[in-house]
Amino acid sequence: MNKKSIKNIYRSILCLLLPYISAEVEINTCFASNLCRYAGTSTSDYSKNSPEGMLLETSATPTRQEVGRTKTRQEVPTGAQPLAPMPTKIERLKDQQLAKIHIETAAERLAAKKRQAEREKLALLKKDAAIVKQLADEGDIGAHIKYALRVFESQDIHLGIHFCEEKDEARKGKSDQPEKTLEDIANEKAELIEAVKYLKVAADRENANAQFYLGICLSLGLGTNVDLTAGTEYFKKAAEQGHLGAKLHYAERLIHADEVGTNAREGLRYLTQLIDIGFPEGDYAYSIYLEQKGDQKEKSNAEKYCKQAADLGLIPAQNAYACNKMFGINGTINLFEAAKYSKMSADKGDPTGQVYYGLCLYRGFGTAPDEIEAVKYFKLSADQGDPEGQNNYGACLRNGDGVARNEKEGIRYHKLSADQGCMYGQLYYANAISEQGNFGEAAKYYKLAADQGNAEAQYNYGEYLYSRTGVAQDRIEATKYLKLAADQGNAEAQSLCATLLP
Repeated sequence: MNKKSIKNIYRSILCLLLPYISAEVEINTCFASNLCRYAGTSTSDYSKNSPEGMLLETSATPTRQEVGRTKTRQEVPTGAQPLAPMPTKIERLKDQQLAKIHIETAAERLAAKKRQAEREKLALLKKDAAIVKQLADEGDIGAHIKYALRVFESQDIHLGIHFCEEKDEARKGKSDQPEKTLEDIANEKAELIEAVKYLKVAADRENANAQFYLGICLSLGLGTNVDLTAGTEYFKKAAEQGHLGAKLHYAERLIHADEVGTNAREGLRYLTQLIDIGFPEGDYAYSIYLEQKGDQKEKSNAEKYCKQAADLGLIPAQNAYACNKMFGINGTINLFEAAKYSKMSADKGDPTGQVYYGLCLYRGFGTAPDEIEAVKYFKLSADQGDPEGQNNYGACLRNGDGVARNEKEGIRYHKLSADQGCMYGQLYYANAISEQGNFGEAAKYYKLAADQGNAEAQYNYGEYLYSRTGVAQDRIEATKYLKLAADQGNAEAQSLCATLLP
């Protein structure tokens, strides 16, 4: 077959296929161009008699929104530019790198914007504090309290019924903030000392709010030395004036704090008052008292009061009740209740609730299993610095459960969790790096988890000690850890102990 015959065949194929080639898909354009090249002609030769040929020649490059969408054919003005060729692999890689740089730059801009907003907020707080302080110096008792609270707030300390739990939460995720100098730390300490002095002036004039806040400062050592006895006395004074938060903490101090003596009956009287007016913290505190100090019959009522507090919207109670129902603590297992109450807490942004609800979704506890949604809640918790959330999100990343598999990022989240003291974070991080051959680092984290009572970590650390893996050989210490694991039912440890021990 000669060259002319081959060209005629390609021309015939082109004539047959051209009406079916979409002018809006680049790969078809390339295909048509190749046919034309082999046929010894060009696509323009067919545009005179073929509408499809005209589209092939004159269509502009499709936009991102247009690609993949079915469209009706229509004529395009002949002055339009021809389709661009398909990008090469190198060009695509460059585009991906540029996109990554763009995302990182956007994240940096967002972080800088956030830091600027925080600086502006701090400046406003300090300006407001200076104004309020002037009023306090003129004798306004209310201004004494406001000034103290402004100082605390400027240092991310938010005093309230739950003491200052918000202090740690507010500081999580702020690793991008500049390190404080010794001068900054000294100035902050001086500000707190001064704030407490202003609180004391108002407290000594029988202001219940000031007495309550001063009780917190004395209990935690904020701007003063820790003095539980004096703190309890200020709680008592505020409680006698009807301050609800003071009643709660005075009752708890009477019931639980051995440092100031116990008077359970008086404490329970205050808790009963809080329960009677529907104060959820009262129900929750009473449930804790029944669980820790009640007899068997009273312990069975602990769940009832915990549920009452949860139904009144108290987040710690919702988490506790969900945990009870998930694992059957002080009652029967009810996974539907566990999912319901953990979701209440999770949707309010609580990191513990997000971990519990993520676990329900991941395991299908009381709800349809949904790994993608579970990962969403784990990440929300992890982003707030919760060690359990970090560990669970890390595990999902490493396994590719509900999210694209990313071993390196998963290990990073395990380490974040481990370094906050999470037992399972320590175990999972040690397992991950031992797979990479980093036995010395793995041994360190196995020991941390083993000392918290994890049987698997006890076995692994004992085995490391016995076989001199990552640590100096110590058969006496190895036997100790292996026996601890065996006593918890670890089968591998039991087998090894049977071999090693006489």
